[in-house]
Amino acid sequence: MAQNKITGMTNNSEEQQTSSSTEETIIEVVIQPPTTEAKVESDASPRCDYHSASTANA
Repeated sequence: MAQNKITGMTNNSEEQQTSSSTEETIIEVVIQPPTTEAKVESDASPRCDYHSASTANA
């Protein structure tokens, strides 16, 4: 039973490391330009509204 637990722990650790590595990379990329995204979203919000309105009309 001890071997089974160790094997499970090892598999989980490897999976967690892989997942955390991927998540960290994604999170870092997203966090890098927070101010830029916020400003772009503010500027793009009215444009998006116009686009969605014209798209809905079309």
